[in-house]
Amino acid sequence: MYIPDKNLFIAEIPKTGSKTLAFVAKRLVPNVMFEGHATLKDTISLVGHNVTTLAVIREPKDRLVSSIRYIYEGGDKEEYIDKTINNLLTLGDMSVRHKRALGIRASFVFMQQSAFIEGSSAKDHFFLFDELEEVIRTMGWTGMIPHINKTESGLEKDMVLAHPRLNKVMGLYDRDVKLYEYMAMCRDSGISFF
Repeated sequence: MYIPDKNLFIAEIPKTGSKTLAFVAKRLVPNVMFEGHATLKDTISLVGHNVTTLAVIREPKDRLVSSIRYIYEGGDKEEYIDKTINNLLTLGDMSVRHKRALGIRASFVFMQQSAFIEGSSAKDHFFLFDELEEVIRTMGWTGMIPHINKTESGLEKDMVLAHPRLNKVMGLYDRDVKLYEYMAMCRDSGISFF
């Protein structure tokens, strides 16, 4: 989502609370463009100049589990988890191949968080998933904070976490793990990204 009046790109990274953030932003600043799961690079290409970025970063394993649960549409749960993890391991890094193999919806859900904010700079604002409410309040939202696009698939989180190759899939998200660990370390040291 891009807010021209503020030259602000809100990275709508799937399964990070970004739909809730976008919902709030649209009510606080109605003039928005390019809603959806655009990357920073795509947005800069569309607007023709650099922008300030705001993004939520979620712990990568939690996000992966939420993503797997999010696209579940019924059927044998263990078979679905196994097939999804096999697809991710076979296809590797999220790319055009994923769009064909998993469907366009799934391709965005499984993209690395870092791919959405590639090219960001020191002027950008990143915060951890558990800081979402604080950021929304800082934006000026005074109402009840909605939970938009919450995963409620019937697929238990523990089933996904128990899969024997889940940690191998996490190797696809090394950049996200490093980003998250760095941000958590900075926050614990009193350094803010907002």
